[in-house]
Amino acid sequence: MEHAQEKSHADLIAALRTGEEIAIAGYRIALTRRTPNRLVIQFLSENGMPSLTDELCEEDELSQMRVIRTDEATSISPELMAFFETLADGLLVDDFSSHTLCAAEDASHSLVALGNFLPNATHLFVDPPEDLAPVSPGVDRARAASLARTYILYDPFHDPLKGLRQVYDENQATYLKCFGFGASCTPGLRRKKFLKAILPGLLRGELPPDLFYERLRGRKDFPFYRKGIEAALVARGQVKRASRFRRAFQNRRSYLTKPELPFEKLVMRAEAERPQKVGAWIRSKPSNPETAWPSGGGNVWMLDVRPDCLRYLSDRWERTTIGFEERDGVTLAQTPPTALGFVGFGGDLHVPRTLARRFRWHVVNEKLDGTGAPFGPLAEATLSSERRYESGETLFTNVALSQPQPGITAEDADPHAEPYRLLLERVKVACATLKGWEKALVIDRLRLGLLRGDMTISELDAARHYRQTTTSLVRDLTQITGQSAEPVIVVTQGGGFKDTGRVEALLSEGRFDLDNPGVKSVVATPSYPWPLMPGTLATPSSVSALMMDELCDLAVQAVQMGKQWFCPSLQIAHFEGREILAEFSSMDGLVLENDAHGFRLDGIAQNLPAIIGAEVISDRLIRLVLEEEPDESELSLAYAWGHVGSEDRENRTANHGALRDRWQADSRAVSGQTLHRYALSGRVPLLRKE
Repeated sequence: MEHAQEKSHADLIAALRTGEEIAIAGYRIALTRRTPNRLVIQFLSENGMPSLTDELCEEDELSQMRVIRTDEATSISPELMAFFETLADGLLVDDFSSHTLCAAEDASHSLVALGNFLPNATHLFVDPPEDLAPVSPGVDRARAASLARTYILYDPFHDPLKGLRQVYDENQATYLKCFGFGASCTPGLRRKKFLKAILPGLLRGELPPDLFYERLRGRKDFPFYRKGIEAALVARGQVKRASRFRRAFQNRRSYLTKPELPFEKLVMRAEAERPQKVGAWIRSKPSNPETAWPSGGGNVWMLDVRPDCLRYLSDRWERTTIGFEERDGVTLAQTPPTALGFVGFGGDLHVPRTLARRFRWHVVNEKLDGTGAPFGPLAEATLSSERRYESGETLFTNVALSQPQPGITAEDADPHAEPYRLLLERVKVACATLKGWEKALVIDRLRLGLLRGDMTISELDAARHYRQTTTSLVRDLTQITGQSAEPVIVVTQGGGFKDTGRVEALLSEGRFDLDNPGVKSVVATPSYPWPLMPGTLATPSSVSALMMDELCDLAVQAVQMGKQWFCPSLQIAHFEGREILAEFSSMDGLVLENDAHGFRLDGIAQNLPAIIGAEVISDRLIRLVLEEEPDESELSLAYAWGHVGSEDRENRTANHGALRDRWQADSRAVSGQTLHRYALSGRVPLLRKE
């Protein structure tokens, strides 16, 4: 009987391969082959929403499978699940390298039940129902939690998503709020303006939330947005507010369809429809200089009203009087005409930092918004501003341009890949925005964290990848900004993973500055000394990330002032009998803290002698004692590299070490903490002393 069922499955899969539509357990399934790079699986209901991806798949030559639930299917049958598991283990994996599963509204039930057989796929839900079952019977909960990327699109005014949050928590899925799209987001998303700008990135699992919301801004120009917001307000009993919103929308539409209408007339008409308030002002483009006044709080002095901006002094920032400038509703501190770019690309940038002090009018993103979440470059730009402020140096407009990519691989950093192109797009937006402020963007530093998701790449290939990516990024970034000076390249050496530290990419990161002598670069710090975020394998905690940001800023400062900054690094090792002498490069001697020293022998053989003692004997030498003399001819000495994780190192990487130099400084970012320059992870051949 089992053989007959397998044959039946084989016949159905063979029919799918030839392009036929098959029927099984109340479902119709059809496969359209195009390219093998990506297969988009669209779950549909026979009488539900039409497919969101058909047009895009056809234009981009993406292969497509339609899984349609007919009226005969009342539930997900074991027969269908068995067939889909066979399908996933065979045709879907063998014929296609990556997968995206999509569902809208009630079809989401099918995606949750059947989609978990492809755990590395990207999942896209649009308007999932509230009664979505946490996990359908027969599906392993752990397998459901192993999804690579999950996007959930919904309008929070109409759908609270109570059910789906039982399936995916905030760490497993990215919830994208389509404000104003109404009870069904699909019709709005099908418009070409959004279909082309949003859907390709979602299907690849590469669209960050901030870029999603940026590309969704145009929704306010469409009638469906008015209807969605209006319906939500009426449902809450806010009828008058809905009426005012409708009137404002109509005014905006009238202005957009009549470009010859001057700005002042539009303002006058809008103002005429509501009572004037005492002390009212017109933000930006002031038509009456006598009544213009800056937006925001604080006292104002020496107001200078110009045709395109307002300039004034105010004490709104920490009760300190500085100059401000307001254009088009955006306020910045008055700074020199050069804006400094803090660019970050790769891993460890997505960790939110907690900053004790913000420079919201000095540190902004590409849209000149200084209130965003303090991720990598924004936090480092803030620390740089704080250091300059405390030392009495000139404050610049610092523009944080971040393209975080957790688990980044070599493919993600390819110049043709989406993350790379999105970073360049951010820089172009920043240059265009700053041009309206008569400022020029100069990239001050580029922070790289590549290959965080690649455990198998060799040290040589990793070094080659870093060199190629650096060359490409520096070339493209300087071409966009037009600057002649190259930015400082900043690398923080990765710490490996919680369960294993045998990652050769870390070794190339530790030698980045030595391997690239023609590039102004610095390896600011290793990552292994810092705790991980609880429940993660390699993500640093918020405090750890912030302290590494501070070390990066200090390292860049030293390089830009023509000084040195390098962490202790293992250079050469000799042994005689049971003793090993390990030589390190160091700026300021060596200190071995009272902790696990982190040295180990590395080689092909098993059960290599353990290192039972370590002591500093000079500013550059460490003496190690083995439990017995090694008899292997091809051995290496490793420091803070290649370790295996253990339960007693909770929230720490497997790699560990206790060596640093004498330099230390009180942390400005984290009260009560001390900064140290720890030794980099490294590995060198162990040579017998002649």
